[in-house]
Amino acid sequence: MPTANLSIVRVDVHRVTGQVLSALRYHWSSVPLALAAIVLLVMSAVMSAPASTALVGASSALAGAAATRIIDLDRERRAEAAEEEGSHRRDLDETRRIAYMALACRETERYELVATIVNALAHHGSAINPHDAMRHVLTIVKGGAGDVGESLAWLRGEIGRITVELDAKQPRIPPIPTEPT
Repeated sequence: MPTANLSIVRVDVHRVTGQVLSALRYHWSSVPLALAAIVLLVMSAVMSAPASTALVGASSALAGAAATRIIDLDRERRAEAAEEEGSHRRDLDETRRIAYMALACRETERYELVATIVNALAHHGSAINPHDAMRHVLTIVKGGAGDVGESLAWLRGEIGRITVELDAKQPRIPPIPTEPT
């Protein structure tokens, strides 16, 4: 039994050590400030009262600067991660749009237009079935085979639904009075 407990402790020590090293890697520029704060605090313990007070004050200022630097670095790291995620999502969206181009190019020469419309309708918050969107948009763009009237009605309906949704989300601004009150 004791062996199992020791291996758990060893795993925890390795995990904690890894977390500390990871944190130091991102916060290395705050380490000198923190170390200087500790040194000044230790020195204040062996100094006379006025000098000790000054060292404690300086130590506190350096500790505050180190803490501020750590907070700034964390914000920068989170912003970079969010930017990378956004970039990755845009890349995926563009890849999907190009894939829709590949599907539409056999049907029309205006495959870029069709793919862009289908991608926007199906994946940019509308949750429209991409197969239905492709069928209707191709029918409209090609203008030949198929029931163009039905597809036009479908697209107008989607445009109307999107407009209502956008209007509902738009904050209402009261009109500016034309005459002074």
